[in-house]
Amino acid sequence: MARSNGKQIKATQTSVAVLEAIAELDGAGISELARYLDRSKGGIYKHVHTLADLGYLVERDGTYRLGLGLWSLGATVPERVVPDSVESVVNDLAASVGHVTTLVLYESKRAIATYVRRPTPAATQPFREGESLPLYATASGKAILAFLPDEERNAVLEGELDTYTDATLTDSRVIESALETVREQQLARDDGEYRADVECLAAPILDKSGHPRGAVGVSYSGQESGNDELDADASLLVSASKSIENALTT
Repeated sequence: MARSNGKQIKATQTSVAVLEAIAELDGAGISELARYLDRSKGGIYKHVHTLADLGYLVERDGTYRLGLGLWSLGATVPERVVPDSVESVVNDLAASVGHVTTLVLYESKRAIATYVRRPTPAATQPFREGESLPLYATASGKAILAFLPDEERNAVLEGELDTYTDATLTDSRVIESALETVREQQLARDDGEYRADVECLAAPILDKSGHPRGAVGVSYSGQESGNDELDADASLLVSASKSIENALTT
């Protein structure tokens, strides 16, 4: 949850924290939420039941999950942030490379998988639409992190860096060195750092001032990727990112 700047309402913060915790836990009961958020059960109970009454949570056998009310609120977001011209670029890239392609957008200090295209129905989708991706452990995240202002980037690297797989980089100096390469090549890679069986390539999507608006990435499961294929896909990926930049700024 975002750090308070003195103008936020604590009750609203707690309600949002409850929603985020239930999403992260994939459902939880009152006691589990209280432990997870380090809050009293009584306080959590009030927020959970208020959210349930409003249709934002549903309960079954004492476990609360996100409700259709939230889905209804969020359903219009992709239409606002992903115009048809951008979807078309992502679709064409997925068809060209033959792998799952993901558009990740950066907003409010979060990198969100906003649109995912599978080249075939059988293709494994490593990220779900709406998933928040760590900036330091995914190719798309690194493509964004590399171009953030120094203060914002340092805040990420100096914070707590969770380990997702044996390959996750958590040494800020090592990550910063990798980000220098991203800035030079306009291309980022992760080798199973977020999902152990998934490798990714990503290119940043920048605005006219050079600030990251997001990234577009290609995912390879298991042993699907080879150096020759990665080199070929990298060129297509960078070209697609430039097309998306043009579509989002016109």
